[in-house]
Amino acid sequence: MAYRNSKELIEAVFFFGRKGITKEMRYTEFEAVLDGVVGITGLSSREIQAAYLKITPTLEVHSVVLFLIEFDDRGFADQDWNIPLRHLADTAGPGPNLGQGPIRLACRSQCSVSWYQRELWEPKVRDGLNHFQLIHEAVKRNKLGIITEDEPSQLSATPMQAPTAKAPVDPPTISEQVDDVGDFEDLPVISDQVEPQTLSGYSEADLKAELGKQARDFQEKLALLTRRQKQRIHGLEEQHKEEVEQVKRAMRNEAQTYRNRIQELEQQTNQSSVLGDKLQSSFRKLERDNLVLQEQFDTLKERHDELKTEHLAALHSQQSSTASEQDKVVELKEALTEKNFEIDEHKETLRNSEAQIQALTEQVAELEQSEDTNDDLMDRLDGLDLVFVAYHPGAGHISMPSRQLADYLERPLAFAAQKCGVTLEQYKAWLIHYDSPECNECGVPVKRVDQPGDFEPGTHNFCSRHRVVSGNVTAFRKSS
Repeated sequence: MAYRNSKELIEAVFFFGRKGITKEMRYTEFEAVLDGVVGITGLSSREIQAAYLKITPTLEVHSVVLFLIEFDDRGFADQDWNIPLRHLADTAGPGPNLGQGPIRLACRSQCSVSWYQRELWEPKVRDGLNHFQLIHEAVKRNKLGIITEDEPSQLSATPMQAPTAKAPVDPPTISEQVDDVGDFEDLPVISDQVEPQTLSGYSEADLKAELGKQARDFQEKLALLTRRQKQRIHGLEEQHKEEVEQVKRAMRNEAQTYRNRIQELEQQTNQSSVLGDKLQSSFRKLERDNLVLQEQFDTLKERHDELKTEHLAALHSQQSSTASEQDKVVELKEALTEKNFEIDEHKETLRNSEAQIQALTEQVAELEQSEDTNDDLMDRLDGLDLVFVAYHPGAGHISMPSRQLADYLERPLAFAAQKCGVTLEQYKAWLIHYDSPECNECGVPVKRVDQPGDFEPGTHNFCSRHRVVSGNVTAFRKSS
């Protein structure tokens, strides 16, 4: 229901009880309650269902806002209560028709500002209780004393003109003075009318002076109320602006929080991708190292097969030899047995390496699932107390922590030579002698030196005929 000017609407507040409306007041009185100037003892320690109304001068309901408000044990309103009733009424949706078309209604199920929705309540139109009917009837009863449009002006209805006197100039009417200000339904009324019996004994000049005095008093009170109303309106506008700014700031802060969270997730995703690439590179390196170990094992196996073939051929060719030759055969058998033991040890070492590589593979798969960096990989392996074992002739089983694994895989023979306390060249020469203890010149078997540190090149890898003497090799040819 539209009205030609919002300044002509009267504001009021109704309070509801279980059976109906328990209290009615003008909005200016309600503002005094909100400011803590007065309390309402009948509403103490309760949460009250209330209605903010805008009423037309013809006593028709224009707008209704159904809100909740709490009162303490002394009947004072909650100091934190702050609902923009006028704004909700101005932006309210359509409600029921109470005689002059649909009213404006703001309630819990119909609220233009969502964050105030829980502060409103829902009306009932059933079970013997109709809140809208109660509001309509209360407005028509007009306990608030609202001046209706069909009542005569209280200032122009003064029956005090004398027949022979010139009529005094009437002061400006209320409607002319408050045409550009807010709602002033609560203005104090200049005496409703001057009763005729009170005029006896007064001259026209006295009556004119009295009326002028009342007009001046009214104008002063009107100016005071105008200033207060403008201040109140300005304060509410500033409060509304501040609330809007607070909501905007909260929304901006929340949006910035979401943007920061998205950036953090993107950074974590990028870090995880980089870590995954590093782990994949490490895994491929381990696979290459495994292939190298497999090739070494295949080489040892081929060498073993060759030695076995040579030994079998030597056994077949020397079946009819002397006892010394039989001893040689026995030595060859023993050497073959030792070689078999070494091959078994190599196989066990390879199996251990494969198991360790499998364990490392599983561990690499679990780092891919975490956000640790590749620099912590070795620390995590140390934390798992993993120990790698490699076998080398002369050095035996070599145990090494995970941090020495890379050095070992790069130069395994140098690593074994260091463990034996000899140079790499000396270890390689001893390894040839150890695998095949025979004279490098004539091929005659010689006594094998079991420790690399005891091996002397030029002495232990030659027979007595071709052994180095004083730095020179004795010039003997290999007998046919």
